[in-house]
Amino acid sequence: MKILEFDYQNVPIINEDIALCLGYFDAVHLGHQEIIRKAFSSGYKVAIMSFDNPPVVVLKKRKENISLTSNADKAELFSDLGIDYFYILHFDEEVSKLTRYEFIDLILKKINPKVIFCGEDYTFGNNAQGNVSYLKQYFNVEVVNLLMDGDKKVSSREIISLLKEKKVEKASSLLNRNFRICGYVITGQHRGKNIGFPTANLQLDFPYIVPGEGVYMGFATYDNTRYKAIISIGTHPTIMPLSKAIIEVHIIDFDKEIYNELLFVEFVSFIRDNIRFPSIDALAEQLKKD
Repeated sequence: MKILEFDYQNVPIINEDIALCLGYFDAVHLGHQEIIRKAFSSGYKVAIMSFDNPPVVVLKKRKENISLTSNADKAELFSDLGIDYFYILHFDEEVSKLTRYEFIDLILKKINPKVIFCGEDYTFGNNAQGNVSYLKQYFNVEVVNLLMDGDKKVSSREIISLLKEKKVEKASSLLNRNFRICGYVITGQHRGKNIGFPTANLQLDFPYIVPGEGVYMGFATYDNTRYKAIISIGTHPTIMPLSKAIIEVHIIDFDKEIYNELLFVEFVSFIRDNIRFPSIDALAEQLKKD
């Protein structure tokens, strides 16, 4: 897969017939995967155009700068799905002010796709004035119906809500994979190690949404090897409580020192809430059960 990072004044030209998928594609969830699947049925090479910055953050429609996937995550997922080109448009306030026609004229016409695939709720241009009906005036457009989960559409917003509610299994079912974050291992206070359960303290390398506080079963991947793990998100209330929640990962059957190394962490299921134990021994006993 070829990654093309660009700004709207320097659109890269590909001399190849492509089917272009439009959207932000945070999470690359089942709804996004359906758009991609339909694009492959076109018979053309498949490209995706997304943004480097979340529009909802740039436009101040969401207070928290959080996302489900980084562009590096998206690139990995798109490559696994067989995408040929990944366009990443620099999105800032200037781009947000482009009219719907300017977005088409300055960007989409230069990419010149044979066909465009997008969800029925796709919008673009200043104040989201462009929609699929407007897009059809200029391009061959295949509109993909929203994918529903009961009475709710499958969306990044819904997945974020599920993760905050600690419903990681349900969130993963909408992603078609385990929810994953990554970051660098930093030095902690070694309190877990002192009771026989050393943990890797994770400093995120991207503003990921983090599941609600508690203890989870999951996996940790280090140096391309995947290990079973117990993940704790919280202030460890039994041992010198902290003022802010941290992410601690106990990697099972693992004894390497990996400070400053990159660690990928997957969430499989929620085990329990964090509670204050009456003693360190009681905490250690619970960790064995976990």
